[in-house]
Amino acid sequence: MSRKQAYVLVTAVTILGALSTVFVLQNIAFNEQLRAQSKLIQLTKINLLQARLSLSYATNGDKSLTIDSMVSTVVHQEICVSVHDRCVKVPLLVK
Repeated sequence: MSRKQAYVLVTAVTILGALSTVFVLQNIAFNEQLRAQSKLIQLTKINLLQARLSLSYATNGDKSLTIDSMVSTVVHQEICVSVHDRCVKVPLLVK
């Protein structure tokens, strides 16, 4: 193999390595963005449940509400929202 061919091979391998690194970093950033958006959507659903159940509790005395398989109940002036088998507690917006 001549020196010129080896130089082209080393350059090509270096460029491919750099492109692979950029691809991996872009994939990591994209996955983090998806995770953040998923958490934001979940928090928005919890806030929606909090507002709707607080209003329903103030007007009708209802103590539970279900939206998108998320069950929320009023417990001691707090709202317990069941998300993935755990309870997220948020304050009741009315007294």
